[in-house]
Amino acid sequence: MTEVGIETLKERLSDYLKLAQEGERVLITDQGRSIAVLSPIEESEAERRAWELVETGVASWSGGKPQGSRQKPKTRGKSASEIVLEDREILDWVGRVDYYDDYEPKRLRDRKPR
Repeated sequence: MTEVGIETLKERLSDYLKLAQEGERVLITDQGRSIAVLSPIEESEAERRAWELVETGVASWSGGKPQGSRQKPKTRGKSASEIVLEDREILDWVGRVDYYDDYEPKRLRDRKPR
């Protein structure tokens, strides 16, 4: 670990930042007392995997908000929106649920769907 006084750090900040980028930890001192450590950012496993995907061309990132894949995902069966719409139609067909003071549901089959 490299050790540097605060005055020297101020004068040569870009040099010490470059050391940190290269993986070196820099101990910052003020009048001989340790006050801080300048260290590289450690990536999580998820971040490392994401950068691997970008480097191999599976994913892309231009520095902005991440965007989804250009290819639609391959799915089997119905989409979530189709299932929700189907459930709503079934509820309209069976009838609405009405709740009384004791919170016992009662199906009201004589009501017409909206």
